Amino acid sequence: MCACFFICGTRCLKFVKRKSMRIFFGFLLFFALVFFFAYSCTKSGYGSSNGNSKACNVLWQDTTVLVSGEDVSYSASVSGSGGVINSVSYLDSTGTKTENNPSLPWNKIVFLKAGTQPSLSAQGFATPGGKLVISISVNGMQQGTECDY
Repeated sequence: MCACFFICGTRCLKFVKRKSMRIFFGFLLFFALVFFFAYSCTKSGYGSSNGNSKACNVLWQDTTVLVSGEDVSYSASVSGSGGVINSVSYLDSTGTKTENNPSLPWNKIVFLKAGTQPSLSAQGFATPGGKLVISISVNGMQQGTECDY
């Protein structure tokens, strides 16, 4: 029994019980919010390297320097059981460009000046059985690389 019960009677006991309940529900609400925010910021599956996916950072640079200005075709996609590409970076006539969260399959045709080497990179995640694939086509010849899981 509460010491104040003997002094104040039942009114004091009711006050102590209400105060304890408020504290209890306050702690319960606090821990529920902490738990909610901790797990709402954790991503699973796509877009994170947590065992369900593999982080990929792939780069392909054409081995030949263009002898004349010509169109170059860049492409990026996922295959197999999938994955996600967060960004692609490619060389165009003004320098390196980056596109974030591209729609897949992603394709871009650019004109490059003579003396340049086409290059393409992609960052993302592959899921088990999936691949990120990038390629460059110059004069109908396609070359590229991939990252698989």
